Amino acid sequence: MKISYFFCIILILSVVNLWSIGTRWFKDVFLMVNILVFLSTLLFWVLYNKLTVGLQFVSSVTIPLGSIDWVVNFGLNGFSMFFVILTSFLICICIFISYEKTYKCEEFNFLLWILQLILFVFFMTDDLIVFFMCFEMCLVPIFLIILTWGSSVRRVLASYYFFIYTGIGAILMILGICLIIM
Repeated sequence: MKISYFFCIILILSVVNLWSIGTRWFKDVFLMVNILVFLSTLLFWVLYNKLTVGLQFVSSVTIPLGSIDWVVNFGLNGFSMFFVILTSFLICICIFISYEKTYKCEEFNFLLWILQLILFVFFMTDDLIVFFMCFEMCLVPIFLIILTWGSSVRRVLASYYFFIYTGIGAILMILGICLIIM
């Protein structure tokens, strides 16, 4: 089973435009789609060969950059597989817990979906630059979730602290990446 077909199925199930059918139906369908995503990530665990070392379910993407081609490989190893399963499980839990309490549920669920997609790429890539870019892209949905759906008056301050401290961590991370590359 090629992993690119699997990603296409997840993308088709997840990108359905549900804003026109109402909030209650949107929550129901979005929860069901994410449960299907969780069950499909469990399929990776069932099909994973524990005797093989290295990446499994490998899919490559070629990005043309002028005269050179940048090849990015995506796949699962024994370490990243559990993080992909954990990500899909926690997103399902977040949607289930916020089922009755969230206002602007379409935007909240969309941010959770974007965060899930970024985290899947984050855990499945073997390229250090894509890893760092996904680390940085995770900040935006989390910042917006804290800013909009935070629990207190100080949520604005908390979201800015989050952004500043993770920005400082990102600077240290890019310095570490530069030291690794050189």
